[in-house]
Amino acid sequence: MSESVHYRWNLKAQMRRQAYLDRIQGNVAKFHDRYNAKFEDLVNQGLEQYLPSDFADFRTQLARLERLLSSDPESARELSFEIGSQLSHLPGLARAAKREFESREIQRRKEIAEMRRHASSELAQFIQNMIAEINDPIELDFAYEQVRAVQSDYQGRIVDAGELSEIKANIQSRFAEIRKASQSKAVIWKKEKSKENSREATESLVALYTEHATADASNNPKALCAMLESLESVRRQINGSSSLEDIKSKIAEATKAVDTAVADEDCRRMVVRSIMDSLEKSGFMVSKPKRSDGDVDEVVILARKPAGAEAAFRVTADGSMIYKFDHYEGMQCKDDIDKVLPLLKDIYGVDLSEERVLWQNPVKISKSSKPMDEDKTESYHG
Repeated sequence: MSESVHYRWNLKAQMRRQAYLDRIQGNVAKFHDRYNAKFEDLVNQGLEQYLPSDFADFRTQLARLERLLSSDPESARELSFEIGSQLSHLPGLARAAKREFESREIQRRKEIAEMRRHASSELAQFIQNMIAEINDPIELDFAYEQVRAVQSDYQGRIVDAGELSEIKANIQSRFAEIRKASQSKAVIWKKEKSKENSREATESLVALYTEHATADASNNPKALCAMLESLESVRRQINGSSSLEDIKSKIAEATKAVDTAVADEDCRRMVVRSIMDSLEKSGFMVSKPKRSDGDVDEVVILARKPAGAEAAFRVTADGSMIYKFDHYEGMQCKDDIDKVLPLLKDIYGVDLSEERVLWQNPVKISKSSKPMDEDKTESYHG
């Protein structure tokens, strides 16, 4: 007897879901390391001093991403998209701040240091401490004239001990208003500079994902090749009508498609391993699986018994499986099928559905029949 049957395979929902989350978690973890390395390079270049609040916020986001990796990989992936965009803007923005504010900040810090040395009264020292709290050079640039005005209003003023607390409260209130206005101006400045550097940031973002996809290509060459083509298409649109948000959306869409494809391939690897184990437990000698290089992307598993019986399984990543048991005498073929298929489900969690018999031959098959075709296959690393 011989038999060939087509099935739809699927892993138990929990196993498939876990494979998908494992892919996302592993991929985002690599992005986290890549973000961190690029960020530390910016710090080592001395750029943090020009955008201290932005660098501090980026550190917070990186720490949050690391926490989410283990608790919620899908949310971590969404945050990763935002962090990638944030990182792509950071170098250009920091360098723009350095060009525009560095020389004035150096002069103003000298002036502030000189004023601190001459601040002999408690009130003068209080004002200097308030000024020292402004560590962002952009905020300081917008606030400086008003801060100096506050200092001039109280310079040399003799204050009674009884009114010192009230004066300090007034100064704190003025500083709060000054800083609020200056911080708003700093935000506007950063937005304008970000728009000016939008092309550079977008190119940096595409380059980041291209670099990562190239390094990740071994996980699923076909899917990653498609992503690289998509990223190249996105890169060509940078000077066109596509907005940065459109490009970010396309990158996210391509990344999610690859995650799904890689997870599907991981599931197929599990199914292939399960088939091999089930065949071995049923007395077969199993050859190393091979990947077909034909029109259909399928993994081929060939197995034989010493007496000459043969089994072949062809498994696609999209859930198709065809098996063929051949070179049997009598009903031994059915006995082996009844051993192998239950093992797949009961032990390895592979569900088979939509059975369709392709052919069945109840007649005794000669042992001299032609062996199963192994052509058009290449090594598969399951």
